[in-house]
Amino acid sequence: MLQSVAFVELITHEHRFRAKVYTRGQRLLDMLNNQTTEFLQTYDVEVYRYSAPEDCVGTFEEAVIRKSDLHLAIITREEHEAPTQRLFGFVQKISYHVFLTVPGYEVRGKMHLVQQHDHNPIAVLSQQAGRFFPVTGATASQAWAGEVVLDSPVIMVNKSSLSLFYLGEEPVE
Repeated sequence: MLQSVAFVELITHEHRFRAKVYTRGQRLLDMLNNQTTEFLQTYDVEVYRYSAPEDCVGTFEEAVIRKSDLHLAIITREEHEAPTQRLFGFVQKISYHVFLTVPGYEVRGKMHLVQQHDHNPIAVLSQQAGRFFPVTGATASQAWAGEVVLDSPVIMVNKSSLSLFYLGEEPVE
């Protein structure tokens, strides 16, 4: 069995976790959207509080995290992304600028839609976004500091954590 690994930062309301996820040839996004389990199995986990972001308060060989408690999942190294799944899962999409907020963070980047939207963000979220959806070319800033703290090719956003969602009107390259 393929044991590919994703190196991730997982953001919850109170903590940030650095960990590995064994994806077994799947994309991390597919694992997050898999409804057969409400937990994500993680390995080599480091736990950080927002009050002291550089101080690791615990390390664990193995831990589970409730997916519904995640606000953001950030891939910190690109090599994980199941190349055969990505190749065979390719569908032509249209890109739009997005800006969104989740508790404690602001995220900017691009959202890729399978069809052009009629500037109805509610329809886009309900019809074209899974429980977690990807934002590419993404930056995440801490709301209380305003500085960019995470820069990633892709950030997975938990739709139920959204407090604000802006979707650009015109497609972008």
